[in-house]
Amino acid sequence: MQQLEKLIRQLESYIPTHEQLNTAVSASGVGWHIEHSLITIQRIIRAVCSQTKVDLLLDSVS
Repeated sequence: MQQLEKLIRQLESYIPTHEQLNTAVSASGVGWHIEHSLITIQRIIRAVCSQTKVDLLLDSVS
C-alpha cells in the first residue's frame, strides 16, 4: 500500500504540468496520462474489492 501511495503522490506532482505535450513520447498530454493512470488504479481497486466480496461469499457457503 505504501508503494501505491508513493506512486499516487508522484502522479500528483505532475498535475502542474498537465498541459505539457511531448509528441516524441505520446500524442496525448501529461494530464491525459495522469487521468488514465488514476482511472486504471481505481478500476483495479474496484475489481480487487469485488473479488474479495465474491471470495467471502463463496467461503461462507462452503
